[in-house]
Amino acid sequence: MEGLLKYLDHSPRALALVNEGKIAWANDALANLIATAVDDLIGSPLPLAGEVSLDRLRHSHTDAAMIHSSGGLVEVAITSTAVGPESWVFEITPADHENAKASGYFAKLQVLADNLPVGIFVSESGLRLAYVNASMADLCDVLPDEMLGTRWLRQFGAEEEQRVRDLALTALTGTPVKTIIQFVTCKGKSRHLDISILPVKARDGSLSFIGTAEDVSEIAARESRLTFEAEHDPLTGLGNRRRLETDLDGYLQALPPDLELAVAFCDIDDFKQINDSLGHLVGDRVLSEVADRFRKSRFRAYRYAGDEFVAICAHAGFSASEVEDELRALLEEPMVLGSAVLTVKISVGVAVAVHGESTETVLGRSDAAMYCAKRSGLSDEHRR
Repeated sequence: MEGLLKYLDHSPRALALVNEGKIAWANDALANLIATAVDDLIGSPLPLAGEVSLDRLRHSHTDAAMIHSSGGLVEVAITSTAVGPESWVFEITPADHENAKASGYFAKLQVLADNLPVGIFVSESGLRLAYVNASMADLCDVLPDEMLGTRWLRQFGAEEEQRVRDLALTALTGTPVKTIIQFVTCKGKSRHLDISILPVKARDGSLSFIGTAEDVSEIAARESRLTFEAEHDPLTGLGNRRRLETDLDGYLQALPPDLELAVAFCDIDDFKQINDSLGHLVGDRVLSEVADRFRKSRFRAYRYAGDEFVAICAHAGFSASEVEDELRALLEEPMVLGSAVLTVKISVGVAVAVHGESTETVLGRSDAAMYCAKRSGLSDEHRR
């Protein structure tokens, strides 16, 4: 034990044992740091400038200033270790030593950041960037110097620039943020970036931020493709029943009071005979031709099932019969399929919907009108 105490007495690290707020032991390094004899320190509180409470010192790391015997201040970093209920050992390191260590750490981190495949950007004050790594610049198709200061915000286009600016300002309030943005680089490349921005608090309490950006364009494209496939018919490319129900819900809720929504069920008459007599390939070409005609019209169309389609359009002042006539004229025009010319007949049922009506009700009315028309063989005599 005597050997340990002798080592601590002469340790180059400034150390103090504080018991119930008073110094119970201090070594020579601490005495030399503030030019005060060890005996004068014993029984006194740590000579700290300002109102630094003991509770604050009990945190594992605290930046503070100690009072030198000359009256000056010595900037220090204090690391605490509890050794009893009211006893603490404090290791006191001059700030210049801490700064040297920090500089070494920063140099190593910068080498790492410079070579990471993830974009990194660091602010110096407010929204101004002081550092951008090569990966971040590559994501924007510019040089790193072209993103310093506030110029980095201009890389994302007007809409996304404001969004990224708002996120960075939120980070400067101390709140971490994360989002995915889509933008077009100065070279015309479309990219999706997963951006995270974390606040960084300096010793003086000021806030800056560090951010990362990762290219998730391939993931976004894959997710978009999967979503499209889940909501669209693979043969015609039209939306399927699932997409119809989602879109129609939105249309009905957003429909202005001065407009009505025409929802039409369209069924190709005797389509089974086309498949049986001409083959399924011809049947598929008929369905694709119907879809193409819808795309060139004012209707938003969906393949509901088999040979059934649903067409939607908002209108004011049109009757259901006018919508039916327009659809038959669109779809019953002869089709040129290779060397053959084929004319199909369409049964149409139209429901005129208003704001707030349910999707299920509207589709039920138009479906019933279409089957009524199919049974009669003349859809314009049976409409709802």
